[in-house]
Amino acid sequence: MPLLNSPYAERGGKLSPDGHWLAYTSDETGNVELYVTPFPVAGAKWQVSSGGITGYSPDWSADGKNLRYRNGDKIYNVEVHNNGGKLEFSVPKELLTVPSNAYIISFLPDGKRILVSRPTGDQTSAPLDFVLNWKHLVQ
Repeated sequence: MPLLNSPYAERGGKLSPDGHWLAYTSDETGNVELYVTPFPVAGAKWQVSSGGITGYSPDWSADGKNLRYRNGDKIYNVEVHNNGGKLEFSVPKELLTVPSNAYIISFLPDGKRILVSRPTGDQTSAPLDFVLNWKHLVQ
């Protein structure tokens, strides 16, 4: 049963720790932005980010009171307040800068550290030889 069923690219769904909210990305504004909707039955939705989100992996803090996301080489945090079933969000606050080629693996539970990987060494790809009509070369 579809939860989100729109003509937009909705991706990267991540449930809040209490299982009541779904953070996801959508390109409905023309940019990929972060949204939150109730779960398991979608209803109202709130746009959390402004100015875009890189990748499709928002992350909830362990207590569900913060959402973190990446935009370019910056990681942002948004405080989440549940006001009787209506969520309120703070203005995104920059947490830290990561190298542009870094891949975020996980935000650690303390909310102060993240695990990232990034390529090392020579990043040039090896040449690829593509041979057509190879059967006549085999004797």
